[in-house]
Amino acid sequence: MAKLFVISLGGSLIVPEEINVKFLKQFQELIGRQIKKGNRFIISPGGGKTCRKYQAALKNIISAGRDDLDWIGLNTNKFHSKFLQLMFKNHAEKQIADDPNKKAGFTKPILIGAGGWKPGRSRSRPGRSRSRISRRRPSGRCPRNGACRPPTMRFRSTSPAGTRSRISADSWRWTA
Repeated sequence: MAKLFVISLGGSLIVPEEINVKFLKQFQELIGRQIKKGNRFIISPGGGKTCRKYQAALKNIISAGRDDLDWIGLNTNKFHSKFLQLMFKNHAEKQIADDPNKKAGFTKPILIGAGGWKPGRSRSRPGRSRSRISRRRPSGRCPRNGACRPPTMRFRSTSPAGTRSRISADSWRWTA
């Protein structure tokens, strides 16, 4: 049976120091194999180190406020989203879902979500709201609000326990 997976892909996996082409190719291949099984994906990338570098530079140049720094994060995130949309061109929706108030088309196997949409709204909040797909759990029950979350794809480190935050292209695997 086909499943819907929601992936929060950290920006530091995309660009740890330089663009991580090895990881991105492996990620593309893994998603491609899962699409052949009929699975669908909502992928929401983060800004990662790229974002933090630009934010630090801006703070060194001007007295940047919280909204200014949020705009840097939002646009870094949108850049990563567009990159992923182009990377999965044949399988991804052409429109990036970047506003939680607008219904996103989802007819292709992959929907890229840009996450945050205005200052103060990080990618985690819209990502959570997008993950609320009306779908009953196997038990037939859903939380009080009637929304069931789809299964989440996790990237787990094959390194010793406790090092999940240090996932590299050489140490991740499919664990769904």
